[in-house]
Amino acid sequence: MNDIGGGLLDDILMLRHEFYPFRQLDCKHTKESEMLIDELKSWCEQGYGRRGEVAKDIGVSRQIVSDWLHGRALPGLDNGLALRAFLKRERRRSRS
Repeated sequence: MNDIGGGLLDDILMLRHEFYPFRQLDCKHTKESEMLIDELKSWCEQGYGRRGEVAKDIGVSRQIVSDWLHGRALPGLDNGLALRAFLKRERRRSRS
């Protein structure tokens, strides 16, 4: 039933991805991505305004961070690496 109008659904999904490139329509949660998001959740729960702080640091909107935290999307490779580096810096900062 996915073949509505000869691929119309595929065209709609492609257009949606063009307008909302931060959303991953086929989110595949791996153990590593779950651990990264869990660490982000834990860090964000420690204080008000932290979603905005991480968003500003890695160059995404607070809404994108919120989408990650609520399982609506996963960070892509670049954002995932930036997020990992950010959390690593924050771990070092909290130890000193």
